[in-house]
Amino acid sequence: MSAERLGNIADILSRGSCLTEDPELFFPVGSKDPNIANALKICGGCDVRQLCLDWAMLKPQQDGIWGGTTPEERIRVRREERERSLGFTTTTTTANALGTPKEQF
Repeated sequence: MSAERLGNIADILSRGSCLTEDPELFFPVGSKDPNIANALKICGGCDVRQLCLDWAMLKPQQDGIWGGTTPEERIRVRREERERSLGFTTTTTTANALGTPKEQF
């Protein structure tokens, strides 16, 4: 999906569950910040979660919680997508970024 098809991130966020939340909640300090769990819970019930994640993967967003993923999860997905493009067999897509990698046979 292209950035043009996704549109402006402000349009996406204007429909997001995060709209009424403190933005700092979605930019935790470190990977052990207790706000991470709260932000992920909010994202979990969001109608535009997948659009937000797609946007974050295309840009790419290196900080903050986007589309129900942490920076570390998005890094892992990008690495696995890169490995897949090089012929490796373990893959994770943005659709299952929170799940476990799937083996291809």
